[in-house]
Amino acid sequence: MSKNDKRKATMEKAKAAYENLNAQQRGELLTALIQLYHQKQDQTTLMPVMQCLMDNVPVGVPMKVSEEDMKLMKEAKENKTGASLKVSMKTVILKHPDDRAYMPVFSRQAEVPKEFFEKYYWLQMPFKQCAKLVSQMENVEEIVINTFTHKLFVPKKVLESMTLVDDLRPADEMK
Repeated sequence: MSKNDKRKATMEKAKAAYENLNAQQRGELLTALIQLYHQKQDQTTLMPVMQCLMDNVPVGVPMKVSEEDMKLMKEAKENKTGASLKVSMKTVILKHPDDRAYMPVFSRQAEVPKEFFEKYYWLQMPFKQCAKLVSQMENVEEIVINTFTHKLFVPKKVLESMTLVDDLRPADEMK
């Protein structure tokens, strides 16, 4: 077996193992990969992080919800009537000290300080959906994963290219 075939077989095994992980395990994997990247910042540690993001790892996204809507959501949950509930949510946007705006997302709850966690409503979203959101926001520069711990900055240009990959099709599918 050639070196390239061995690498391909290893990647296929890794992908199969990844697909068997639940959302929490995928978040833990992303956290571990980001921590490895912080220890040795090079292509060998960045590529697994990017692959995890491209595989659409679910991330925690803080959302702003009015107090009134929060009450409605709580009541609907208690009464099990939330299916037709309409509430307004906005993504939380934070700013760097130099005033550049970013969208914070988190690989797992342990990466979020308690007071920040309790301040917002949380959604779990596939990373590429977050990338698409940010690429459509005019004044937001990037996504920051785990903004309070081992930060990973994903610039808007990278996010836009991630969303373009979904639009690519093999030539035989084109009409």
